[in-house]
Amino acid sequence: MHSNRLMARQETLPAFRIVAPVGVAVVLAAILSGGRAAAAPVTLMATQAPSPASSFSLAFPAEYGAPSYAPISQTDFSLEINAAAATARFTDYEQFVTPLTLPGPVSTGDIHVVVQPDSSHGTLNVLTGEFTTHEVYDVYFDGDLSAYGFYDSVPVPSTSVGTVKVSALTGGEVHMAWEGTYMLYNPYDPANPIPIRYTCEVHSTFAPEPVTLLELALIPNIINLHLSPKLERVLLNQLNLALTHVSWGESELAASSLETFIHSVNLQRGRGISNEDADALLSDADGTILLLENGLFNESD
Repeated sequence: MHSNRLMARQETLPAFRIVAPVGVAVVLAAILSGGRAAAAPVTLMATQAPSPASSFSLAFPAEYGAPSYAPISQTDFSLEINAAAATARFTDYEQFVTPLTLPGPVSTGDIHVVVQPDSSHGTLNVLTGEFTTHEVYDVYFDGDLSAYGFYDSVPVPSTSVGTVKVSALTGGEVHMAWEGTYMLYNPYDPANPIPIRYTCEVHSTFAPEPVTLLELALIPNIINLHLSPKLERVLLNQLNLALTHVSWGESELAASSLETFIHSVNLQRGRGISNEDADALLSDADGTILLLENGLFNESD
């Protein structure tokens, strides 16, 4: 029944809806309302999307040549998000980049990038899905870069800025860029290092889970809709109850809470909630129920 209702809307529903940001404290208070324990951090296992293209670039002062660009062939990472604490960090990150060109010109050869363990930390805006993290990457080159003083890996501190989007219709997406600066040893003029700016743009996807649809889609969307205080409180209480059941592994009870939420939204359709917004909320609620039911079927197999 739920899957049919979800499929019937797939041609017309909008994806994850973002309105003007409100204070993160508001959504945290909503998530933690009712005195329940906060949900545990969730790890998004993301892999590079085929499009749009992901790329790595190096920019130098004009006297050292034009910027160097290279496509990224593969990226896999684990992004841990904690909605209650409004934090984000990379617990794992691995990337393969085709060769770039340093001044000379000198080829880097193929590039392998990994994040240093426990170096990543940052913040998450639950209402918009935006995150900012700081970490250190180790960059390995296949080419001979001894002229620049590189013999093994190069640690590069970086700042990542990105957005997590998730909905039942489009799935999960992470669009991000990390960048930083580095003073490159200058073999042609050792007294004057070459300043470079590196930028890595990555577009990736991940499979949504019930907790991510609740914490990053349904609950923020309710708050972003600016409903009447009474209606918002009722709907958030129903979603928080579903999130509590998910956190405790009670899938059937979580689905039941979501059915109550669906009923409440339908009652307000065209009144307290526009038809378009109601369709979007019901799509994500139906998708969450479907994931919960699939989980139950898998456990019984």
